[in-house]
Amino acid sequence: MKSMPWVIFFGYLALLAGMRSSMNDTSVYVSSFENQAGDYERIKEIISSGGKDIGFDICTNFFKMFISSDYHHWFLFVATIETILLVAVLKRESYSFLISCFYFWASTLYYNYFSMMRQWLAVSIVFAGVLFLKERKWLTYILTCVLAAQFHNSAYLCIPLGYIIMGKTWTIKQKILIPIISAVLLFLYPMLETLSVIMEGTTYDYVVETMQTSSGSSPVRILISFVPVVLSYMYRDKINSEDNKIVAISSNMMLINFFLNVIATFTSGLYFVRMATYTNIFGCIFYPYVLEKAMVSEKSRFFKLGFYVFYFLFYFFQMSHQGAWGYISDIIGTY
Repeated sequence: MKSMPWVIFFGYLALLAGMRSSMNDTSVYVSSFENQAGDYERIKEIISSGGKDIGFDICTNFFKMFISSDYHHWFLFVATIETILLVAVLKRESYSFLISCFYFWASTLYYNYFSMMRQWLAVSIVFAGVLFLKERKWLTYILTCVLAAQFHNSAYLCIPLGYIIMGKTWTIKQKILIPIISAVLLFLYPMLETLSVIMEGTTYDYVVETMQTSSGSSPVRILISFVPVVLSYMYRDKINSEDNKIVAISSNMMLINFFLNVIATFTSGLYFVRMATYTNIFGCIFYPYVLEKAMVSEKSRFFKLGFYVFYFLFYFFQMSHQGAWGYISDIIGTY
């Protein structure tokens, strides 16, 4: 029964994701699904091409061959896998169902069910893989990241990330991040031309073009991502004394998340905001711990109230800023 609230919340999102027919980049995935032949010859072509994210296309073809040629069923299948992975981690590691789900909604993480389908699947796989990192099963974690990268090659970057986030929070290892990120910010624009050559023809080709033309992510993201950094510093001693290593890992992830959002604000934003999805999701573990266990004073109720109000306002700002209101489905309607 402990799993039921999680299943209901995330299962509802999975159902909506499966029934959608538009929203964000859905049309791209509909076209991609319908253009797959769904036979062994096409699978051989995908493998021999040596392209990026071949795992996603191979799975698409197998799905059309043995399960269904309806893209709604494919969307629902992928969303169900994502849900299983997310629920498996959160019901085990979160200190509060309510806070985790509220953060998942108010931070707009839930919208990834309706957008960036391949990367959200990769994020879900890596998120589950961090449990292996918690148990210091490095090889299993690396193999999990490699698996995730077959659906979106950005997951390869989570392999070196594992070294940074492992261990206690606010140690010298994490503090080294500050000058490194500052250097990246300083030299990023001269590097864009080289970056575009390296990424030409990959899944990030369109991202590089956007980086060179867009004005950047919203500065509000810096503020919203700075809050957990402050809290992690305030409660670093308690976090580091925890037997549950996932709390320290989540704290380190939120620190990296802040730096990624800083970079996103001073560049085009899209590439780094998407990369921050791998780190932002750990707020579903970090905030429940801080609000339910780390804060033990009478003032904790005011912090909780501030948390709900702050993120509630951010949700409406972010959805309006992205123009992401509304839901479109040719099965259950538009609203």
